[in-house]
Amino acid sequence: MAISEIVKFIHEHLHDDELSLYLVAEKMYLSYSYLSRTFKETTGVSFSDFVLRLRMERAKALLAKGSKVYDVAEQVGYKHVNYFSKLFQKYWGIKPSDVLKT
Repeated sequence: MAISEIVKFIHEHLHDDELSLYLVAEKMYLSYSYLSRTFKETTGVSFSDFVLRLRMERAKALLAKGSKVYDVAEQVGYKHVNYFSKLFQKYWGIKPSDVLKT
């Protein structure tokens, strides 16, 4: 299984709040530990850090285009807008609503 296929799967399912290493391993018929180790060795980052980065980058881009915070949260895989807002602020150092103002 090529990492590129896994990355493609992640991109296609970024909106899914159930996206996890376990889910991807199951869908790709790989063991959780093998996928975790191989993913980090190949990409240089953990699976969860990779997914978080993609979600935060996509969220920032959507907010910059004027999308509403609650819509963006859902589009990047978070059911709860408050949790998304806290993660976004921790990641970027600004509130999601501040991106809308710039």
